[in-house]
Amino acid sequence: MRRLFVSGWSPPISVWALACLGHALACWAGCKNEDPAALFLDINYQVRCGDCDPRSNDDPAHDVHAVDGEDGLTIDCTTIERGGDRLVSFSLEHTDAKLGGTDFSLSIDQVNVDSNDPGDGCQVVAKEGSNVYQGDCTGGDPSDEKPCSIKLEPEGDGLTGTLHCVHIENKAQPTFERHITAPGNDKPTKIEITGCGL
Repeated sequence: MRRLFVSGWSPPISVWALACLGHALACWAGCKNEDPAALFLDINYQVRCGDCDPRSNDDPAHDVHAVDGEDGLTIDCTTIERGGDRLVSFSLEHTDAKLGGTDFSLSIDQVNVDSNDPGDGCQVVAKEGSNVYQGDCTGGDPSDEKPCSIKLEPEGDGLTGTLHCVHIENKAQPTFERHITAPGNDKPTKIEITGCGL
């Protein structure tokens, strides 16, 4: 009698191919469905009178430690490439639910994060109630022409650094100047933002 032994049997190649294809499609679908990282901003700053004339009270300090959409905050961050450098713009805006409008906001526009020089297009805009303060950026010490010193470095998909404005002008009344600092002193305020997709 002849006996037939079958050892090491394996399914046809087409079965393996279909299994691998199914696994790959499942992974692709999972990746496609992942939500992007939420925008998170950590900054504690204050628009202050400093040595302003006429003398005036400082505006309230703003301790922001939140993701976009929390605590009435809208946070935005965008990146464009120009000449091989990345120009980042980010902003925060707080809506007062009782007043139905923006009571404070801060934006830094088109800062070059690939250079020690933030660039000629970089600008800081701060809003406190009906007052809007606006000034150009520098990578060095604040000056009359460029009152806002900003130093930001890429870290992961976001940025860390500092902001310090001295004699930033009121957009409507340039003689009304303010400082943007850490609360209660003349030191730069620290910034951390993640989720920019750098």
